[in-house]
Amino acid sequence: MSFLYPAFLFAAFAIAVPIIIHLFNFRSYKTVYFSNVQFLKNIKQDTKAKSQLKHLLVLLARILTILALVFAFAQPFIPSKNSSSRHASSVGIYIDNSFSMEAESQHGKLISVAKQKAHQIAEAYPLSTRFLLVTNDFEGKHQHLVNREQLFDFINDIKISPNVRNLSSVFARQQDFLRTNTKDAVNQQSFILSDFQKISSDFSKIMKDTLITTHLIPLQTQKTNNLFIDSCWFESPSRKLNQTEEFFVGITNNSSESYQKIPVKLFLNGKQKALASFNVKPKSTEIVKLSFTNAETGIMHGVVEIADYPVTFDNKFHFSYSIANELKLLIINNKEENKFINALFALDTYIDAKNISEDNIQTSQFQKYHAIILNQPLDIASGLAQELANYVSVGGSLIFFPNFEGNISAYNSLLTNIGANYITRIDSQKTRVSEVNVLNDIYAGVFDKIAADADLPVIFKHFVFSKQTKIDEVSILTALNGNTILSGILSNKGRVFVFAHSPTPDAGTFVQHKLFIPTLFNMVLYSQISRNIYHTIGKSTFIEFTNQHENTAQDIYHISSPDKDFDFIPTVRKKQSNHSVELGISYLQTAGNYNITANNISVGGTAFNYDRAESDLDCFSLKDISKQLEKNRLENFSIMETKAEIIGKNIEEISRGTHLWKLFVVLALFFIAAEVALLRLWK
Repeated sequence: MSFLYPAFLFAAFAIAVPIIIHLFNFRSYKTVYFSNVQFLKNIKQDTKAKSQLKHLLVLLARILTILALVFAFAQPFIPSKNSSSRHASSVGIYIDNSFSMEAESQHGKLISVAKQKAHQIAEAYPLSTRFLLVTNDFEGKHQHLVNREQLFDFINDIKISPNVRNLSSVFARQQDFLRTNTKDAVNQQSFILSDFQKISSDFSKIMKDTLITTHLIPLQTQKTNNLFIDSCWFESPSRKLNQTEEFFVGITNNSSESYQKIPVKLFLNGKQKALASFNVKPKSTEIVKLSFTNAETGIMHGVVEIADYPVTFDNKFHFSYSIANELKLLIINNKEENKFINALFALDTYIDAKNISEDNIQTSQFQKYHAIILNQPLDIASGLAQELANYVSVGGSLIFFPNFEGNISAYNSLLTNIGANYITRIDSQKTRVSEVNVLNDIYAGVFDKIAADADLPVIFKHFVFSKQTKIDEVSILTALNGNTILSGILSNKGRVFVFAHSPTPDAGTFVQHKLFIPTLFNMVLYSQISRNIYHTIGKSTFIEFTNQHENTAQDIYHISSPDKDFDFIPTVRKKQSNHSVELGISYLQTAGNYNITANNISVGGTAFNYDRAESDLDCFSLKDISKQLEKNRLENFSIMETKAEIIGKNIEEISRGTHLWKLFVVLALFFIAAEVALLRLWK
């Protein structure tokens, strides 16, 4: 047992007062003579021994009363087993301010309850205690120890945040700071106030620290059902004008109830474009298909939404993409332009085709073009091969027609750089195309299937390529002999199409066949860079894109909302000799669609959504948390009761131990009552 104010123990010398009074008031017994013995019947018989016992008991009651009062004023307490002393040198407090903390409990919203409990924790410690506040935002202003009043200001300013943090990362942040920024590395306390969602409470990853005593304060919520949109995507990787899109939305039912005929709406640039309804079973995900047509060019800001209450932050899902006003095509020729290629693009106003010879190549201009056709070069310099590989890596599309008289070694150098199979030989055996991969997106909407007896192009001679299994290559056109006539390769962010022959009549009938038009035309139409149509707030994000002009150090990029009420300048990082830039996004806190501008010129759009981890409202119960602590051997962790009438007491016991002063007040009253009883009842 220890004392909060041990100096009061000197008052125990006051017991000398009743002792002195007792000694001075001690009276000896006298003999009384009676004239008549009949009066003896009215005299109470009292022996000398009984009288002395009464006085000693009264004296003892008075001494014990004084001692009980002295002990009560000295405030004795039994130190808590979880705390080495009354004073904690530093106290860490984590308040979970994620979206799930907006849920309702019996005492109001969980975030409000958490703030109230944090106030109670701080008030249980002496004024000299320093506090560390941690929230999901990991804000810089919280990265230092503060006094109680500053802590209260920080707590009152806490707002719901879209950021999601795992329990292990929260504890690691508290651990690192408390161990490196406090003098007393032994006596440290940590409190975690959260609803302990299963999706983020990774007890198994917590790094044990025996120097920090951690108290978990679970905030229980009422059971809430939730229906939310978790993802969306296009069937085709590229967008083009007047194309009918098949758009898919993933909707998850996180409840034990089924939903029927729930409407889902799709908006593009503020206009409703599609409407559908769906049914979803309990604890399952339903894929909903929406169809619409890209009727205009430019930046398309899309929103998919459903109606579901009371959790609403995940009812909308934002996405963005662009339809170019025109597609720029660069055709690099050996000596002469190809009449078949020129005829294909001559009358198309949407595709702006430009022919140049291989002697006039300006590699710095590659980023201006959506697609490049490399038409039968005799040789490919190593510098050009590297620039073409760079162009493809940032999202460009390359279409390669080889020349039978060309430098195969130079060809293979290019093919190796872009991750394609290399040329092994020339096959002069006449064959024909026997298989068309109608599932490839360049034939989307062109063929449903190819008849077995279809009239397909004849190939007079062609290159034969290696067949490395590690190459991410898809055969689009295949000959009877099994050789690939046209292959498609995804190379980093771009696409490469490699033909096994030249676009001339002496190589085969392909350039004169009706298959030539949709094949080459759609290669260019689908050449727009396929970027992510959305990103997630709270995760490190870099948006990479190729600008239509050469990026310079003077370019100033802005990311702003369509209504211009929000604007900020992102971090800019150049890549690969000005071919592309990366914009670092870390400031955004609000889901929505955003425009990207460079020097006040629009260069694209993007979209951000809240992390759907918070949509899974399943939380650990008190029993589950206890099992997790035991399973992962977290001996320095304990669970604290959250009832309003006892949480203050629990915190007091943690910081100072079990208080006994009330017990001694009761004992003092008992001894006073005993003294009164002795004096009044013992006659």
